[in-house]
Amino acid sequence: MADLSSDPRSQPDADPRPAREPTTGTPPRVPRWVVVSGIVVGVLVLVFVVLQLTGLGGEHGPGRHLPGGGGPPASVTGAHTPPAGGH
Repeated sequence: MADLSSDPRSQPDADPRPAREPTTGTPPRVPRWVVVSGIVVGVLVLVFVVLQLTGLGGEHGPGRHLPGGGGPPASVTGAHTPPAGGH
């Protein structure tokens, strides 16, 4: 006959959950949402860099929104005429 005293399931007070492995010396697990967020941010940064390097992203900057698409406005460059009256 088998000795049932060494089987933890035969004891009424035994914990039915498996014993956890010791966590000493092992790094903590990173939550899945952190890993997924990191991957999404990395892909977005990579797409942005590729668009900027290839020129597919279009022209950006203040000239994009000005009529005529020129450079900065005259008030920024200082190339404006003084008001009448010499002030």
